[in-house]
Amino acid sequence: MVLALIFIGAGGCLHREAKPAAGNPPAVVVVENHTDYGWHIAFSAVKPGGGGGDGSVGWQGLAPREVRRVELAGGVYRVRRALADEADDGGVELNFESGKTYAWPLGTLLSTEEGEP
Repeated sequence: MVLALIFIGAGGCLHREAKPAAGNPPAVVVVENHTDYGWHIAFSAVKPGGGGGDGSVGWQGLAPREVRRVELAGGVYRVRRALADEADDGGVELNFESGKTYAWPLGTLLSTEEGEP
């Protein structure tokens, strides 16, 4: 079954937190799974903005309807996502600025809001 994926927003979210550089407020990234499907998500630092490690976070599972929040050091990341049993989408590069909050709703064309038929 092929599902058309919708990418909305400018962020992703992970269980593990990358430590922001001292003195810089973190970028807050939230992911909301609006589907009844499991997802996998990952961030790979492309141009870390703060130092103290590259800020990468490997593949993490995201349960159906789960919402996660993470704080990342500001910088550019390649964000990849995939339905639990599918290949990843190759990703997109996004810049997360220190001190800003980002939302990333995940959905499919066949998904509905929780509680709707």
